[in-house]
Amino acid sequence: MYRTQQLMAHYYFKLCKIANLFLLCCLAFIISSCQSNINSSPFPNNFYQVSNDIYRSEQPNLKQIVQLDKVGIKTIINLRLWHSDRDKIANTGISEVWINLRAGNITDKKIIQILKAIKNSPKPILIHCWHGSDRTGVVIAMYRLVFQNWSKRQVIDELMQPEFGHHYNIYPNIQNYIKNVDVEQIRHAVFE
Repeated sequence: MYRTQQLMAHYYFKLCKIANLFLLCCLAFIISSCQSNINSSPFPNNFYQVSNDIYRSEQPNLKQIVQLDKVGIKTIINLRLWHSDRDKIANTGISEVWINLRAGNITDKKIIQILKAIKNSPKPILIHCWHGSDRTGVVIAMYRLVFQNWSKRQVIDELMQPEFGHHYNIYPNIQNYIKNVDVEQIRHAVFE
């Protein structure tokens, strides 16, 4: 009986080793699949066409900026606080308009500045922040209100679409800003 127990224990440990090896291989395959997709897309994550002239996304990397140049993007409007795209666009035909915007403190003054940049910059334009969710989301909402005459309900519904990743729990002020903004005043300031 002792020999049978030894054999069973031996086979049990061998089976555990095989199972662990199999799980390790599966895990390695999953990790390598995920890593091959990280920043390997020709376009940044959260990349969407808003209109014929406007695109939105998260922060593009160098390879993605090269691809954006190839497809004809002429201007990047960067909403990040501390990270310029200047070095990344150095050898491209893309120009950068860098207007830092705080997601927790949206003001008419900043929105007017950004919308004027959209109006006056060579197109097509890519607008981005870090994730392309909150700062980019409010700018796209204001673009739609001022340039495309969407309703506030329409732009809030679009902002809240899951694919855009808006962090409502962190930045409820963005929806409040949209609900309370004087669109005609902003439009007048942009087109004066």
